[in-house]
Amino acid sequence: MRRKTRPGRSRTEALLSQSRFYLHWVSSASSYLASTFVTPYRHDGKGTMALETCEQLAWRVPDYVVYPVGGGVGLVGMWKMFSTLEKIGWVNKRPRFIAVQPDGCAPVVKAYNSKRDDVDEWKNPKTIAFGLRIPKPLAGKWILRCLRESDGIALLVTDEEIRKSMGQALKNEGLLLEPSSAATIAALRHLYGEKMIDRSAEVILIATGSGLKTLEQF
Repeated sequence: MRRKTRPGRSRTEALLSQSRFYLHWVSSASSYLASTFVTPYRHDGKGTMALETCEQLAWRVPDYVVYPVGGGVGLVGMWKMFSTLEKIGWVNKRPRFIAVQPDGCAPVVKAYNSKRDDVDEWKNPKTIAFGLRIPKPLAGKWILRCLRESDGIALLVTDEEIRKSMGQALKNEGLLLEPSSAATIAALRHLYGEKMIDRSAEVILIATGSGLKTLEQF
């Protein structure tokens, strides 16, 4: 007979990137670890964003996907799915990825623009975008590989630009976005203003979370 167990939980104060230090504890406690990049359900699940994007565009692939990068699970999952779709012939190309991080915690942007193979830990991370406050992503090498393979771009935005974009999205589009999501809107101004991308290009911005979680930032 299958033995039924009752779920339990414990609370630990730590940065998201420090969760990898609990691997041994979880294993010894006979628990299931649902941490980023440990279970495939996380990154493959987020890869469905690529499926939905293509489906809603009648199986046309956008030129760019702008994504806010913290742990990078969404970016890596989407790139994997776009690659799979191209391999099976459902689409004929993959998009270029644009990784966005706040200037108070930007280990991926620094590593990518310095042509590094891995990210270094960001000292004293500070940003209102708590979902992006990850000083050393566990999948740093994978994130950088995805950006390189897509001939991508990595850029910084300020907290002031993020907060302004939150208000802009709410006023103009009726979208209540958390700071991490609004970082992509803040990036758009740089991308067009500094002519990193052409205005005729098809660009998808990914909003990863609701502003209901961060009402204090409005």
